[in-house]
Amino acid sequence: MSRDVLEWNEEQQPKLNGILRRLSEIELLDSDGEGYNDKIDAIVIEIKDLYNMRFQEFQFRHQYSSLASLMIDLQEESCDDLMRNLKSVIERCDDNGVCMKLLKLKDHLSLEIIRKSIKIETEASIKSLNESNKTLNELDNKTSALEETI
Repeated sequence: MSRDVLEWNEEQQPKLNGILRRLSEIELLDSDGEGYNDKIDAIVIEIKDLYNMRFQEFQFRHQYSSLASLMIDLQEESCDDLMRNLKSVIERCDDNGVCMKLLKLKDHLSLEIIRKSIKIETEASIKSLNESNKTLNELDNKTSALEETI
């Protein structure tokens, strides 16, 4: 694969990231409004254009590392909105080739959400463990002080 193809593909990734950010900003309340379907339909067109875009004989391929960075930046509610709205995009997509790519994209984003959840849980466990260790040290110090007075 030529350097030109790799550079071209990297130049397309910010377009996908922008689309995904917009999907994360369409809230559940919007799904009842008239504008929701228009927003989703516009994004379907953009995504189809992006995934059908060609450079020489190559088509755009999303980059996992860029998706991971995007998901780290999003808040939990935004991740939920993104996944719900991406599902709507997939349901409305009438291009089977693009739909398969979107299913793969959804799977990669789901994996990043799982990783993010594990990271949050691990950080909370470490914080709790550190607090427990601090309490144990304080109790140990008090016990040592009592032993010295006895």
